[in-house]
Formats: sequence, C-alpha cells, structure tokens
Amino acid sequence: MAGLSANVISRQRCLDRKTVRRYRERGLELLVYGPRKPCATGLDPFTAYLQERVAAHLGLTRARLLREQKERDYE
Repeated sequence: MAGLSANVISRQRCLDRKTVRRYRERGLELLVYGPRKPCATGLDPFTAYLQERVAAHLGLTRARLLREQKERDYE
C-alpha cells in the first residue's frame, strides 16, 4: 500500500490511523487475518433437530422449542 496516506489505509482496513503509522515507522507489513473457525456451542448436538422442527412447523415458539429440548437432555 505504498503511496497511500495513513488515513486512506486506515479507512480501507478499518484500523486506527495511528496503528497504520506505527506499522510504517517500524517497517512492518499490516496483517490480514482470515475468517475464524466457528466455536462449538451447547446447541451443536441439537442443531439438526431444531432446523427440522422449525421447517416442519413455522409457527413454533421459542418456549415450546426449549421445552422440547429440555425433554431431550438439553441443560
């Protein structure tokens, strides 16, 4: 990104302009991170069941889904 001002780079990369300036002063390359791996949740074992229930019954309430999940050992 040579030739661009710190303000332009900061807007493009969603970084603070002082961070961009600090990287330039130290001769470092700005890091670009890829997407993170999704974290496991407590609902993962029940995801398929929940998707199936919602697809089958569009008017299903959250309270009813929770009650059904508790019957299926959800804590």
